[in-house]
Amino acid sequence: MENNHLLLLCAICLTLITQSKAFAQRSDHIILNDTIFTEGYVRQESDEIATHVYFRKTKKESWKKYSTREVNEYYHNRRKYFAKSINRFSTTETVYLQLIPSDLEMIKVFRAMDQKKQFFLEKDGDLEMLKEDYREVLQSAISNPKLDPLLDITKCTAEDISYFLTSAADDRSRTFSKRFYISPFFGSVWTSNQFGLPNTNQTIRIAGNGFQAGVNIELAVNRLRTLTVNFKPSHIQSSGTNFLMFRDGRTSFETDTYLSQSALQIPITAKYFIDLVPNSIRIYAEAGYGGSFLNGNEGVFQIAELEENSVTTYERNFQIDSFYQGFVGGIGLEKALQKAKFLMIGFQYSSMSSLTDQFSTSSIYLGFKF
Repeated sequence: MENNHLLLLCAICLTLITQSKAFAQRSDHIILNDTIFTEGYVRQESDEIATHVYFRKTKKESWKKYSTREVNEYYHNRRKYFAKSINRFSTTETVYLQLIPSDLEMIKVFRAMDQKKQFFLEKDGDLEMLKEDYREVLQSAISNPKLDPLLDITKCTAEDISYFLTSAADDRSRTFSKRFYISPFFGSVWTSNQFGLPNTNQTIRIAGNGFQAGVNIELAVNRLRTLTVNFKPSHIQSSGTNFLMFRDGRTSFETDTYLSQSALQIPITAKYFIDLVPNSIRIYAEAGYGGSFLNGNEGVFQIAELEENSVTTYERNFQIDSFYQGFVGGIGLEKALQKAKFLMIGFQYSSMSSLTDQFSTSSIYLGFKF
């Protein structure tokens, strides 16, 4: 059954990839001698990506090679390319530049395809290479003081420049953030273990408390950086007791159970942010799936067996299951600091299970994002 599910999942993934590529090919187009060809296939070659492009109308046709003199614009894999005359290396040449996506009309930024981290800003028809003073150039071109905090964290990369231009095109104020964060955190945790007592038909629940410490690795996945994927491993240490009375026939039992445990919890979650006060306070909610590796450092239950006028006491050790998996979610609040750093306070809940036992946690934590 598991093999069938795996094969089905692989088939679905293959279908999605195939359909995605097919859609990209159908949407590819070129402008050849002022004529738009909206149906066909575009190909790039890495060794001449800046100067030539290949095109064919159908799969049966052979590829035709075109230069920047023949094709001044084309669209490939959801990216636009334009033939531009640029000054670099003490010469003037015409090459294909990739347009950095944005909704901003006043300026455009292009990326060179044959050089790393080489960008050009176009304003009023003039093309200027962005150099070490790119922040000052962007600041002068946009002339929006509200974006100054964003410039401080804008690196000379396509991702950061696109984020800056997207923010410049949006009149709404919002919190600026980096694409990638590492956030250590610590806090208090409350745990709950539910399992069967050995050699009895009784199920017991032990509530404990302790501490939690970990680190969150966070990556923004949308252009506005309001949606992130999080990998959040943490260490949990807790202990708790439970007193239980039950009967088995004519015999009464009283048990006093103690459990000390440590756990490595490894969840993967999606987190969404909403601004309360832009560049000051924002809230978030997250949900995902994770696993917990438990180590019962000490598990002991003491039993008093009451039968008529006799009392028998004894003590036994026990072990709990070592692996649990299930839902992880939470909410929190972040306070913005300088240079897109944040203080955060959050609440996290998890509900996991093994084949026979259950394990849940609730925690309140503090953290720092840098």
